[in-house]
Amino acid sequence: MSSKKEPIRLIGNTVQLIEALAEFGALSPAAAAEHVGIPRSSVYRLIDGTVRLSTRWLSLSDAARSALVEWRSAPPVLQELVDGTQQTAYLSVLTGATATCIQWRRGRGVDVLALRPARSLPLHAGAAGRMLLASAVDVEAFLANAPFAQLTPETITDAGELRLDVERTRAQDYVWSRGDVTVGIDALGVPVRSARGAVVGCLSLGGLTDAFTARVDAFVGELRAAADALGRAFARPQEP
Repeated sequence: MSSKKEPIRLIGNTVQLIEALAEFGALSPAAAAEHVGIPRSSVYRLIDGTVRLSTRWLSLSDAARSALVEWRSAPPVLQELVDGTQQTAYLSVLTGATATCIQWRRGRGVDVLALRPARSLPLHAGAAGRMLLASAVDVEAFLANAPFAQLTPETITDAGELRLDVERTRAQDYVWSRGDVTVGIDALGVPVRSARGAVVGCLSLGGLTDAFTARVDAFVGELRAAADALGRAFARPQEP
């Protein structure tokens, strides 16, 4: 049985390859490996011979994402969340020391959001990262690596401040990210819990700051309802 991280790794490699092809045009496997920064053997798993960008790469990424069978119920839940809020909705999971987006539905009018499918954010910044830090990580072990990279003037980089943020997140059971990844962009995130109560992901909304300021409570309510729906449907092989 393959590792549950394998589909996420495949998505990441595929997205990086697509971006390299979009920038440099047709590439041999050796050139693709150099541009993407992955072993040549990994490139050979994705291509055979010189490759150029085509729609089949989008199909490959979709197929890898659909292999995450425990999240089969996510697309309609995310779409309903977008329809109700007009913001972009994300489902992210913990991968090492990052929060990786595995599903999304795009909201209206914003195309400057940092998180996309297969892309990751550090755990000290952003709604998904900070929520997963507070709920699914050995916090003290993580904080031992402080100070962290400052993405914007609002990014929390200090261990003491992050410890307080974790305490606040656990108390209120949501995160409000206010421009700490991209200036002018806010995000809200809530945990997704399985039927056994384990935090298995983070559901978040992202958009322009002005759209969030007056609607935080309403957005958090909609996020929690959607996260409950995902949690009820979530099932790994050992957790039917």
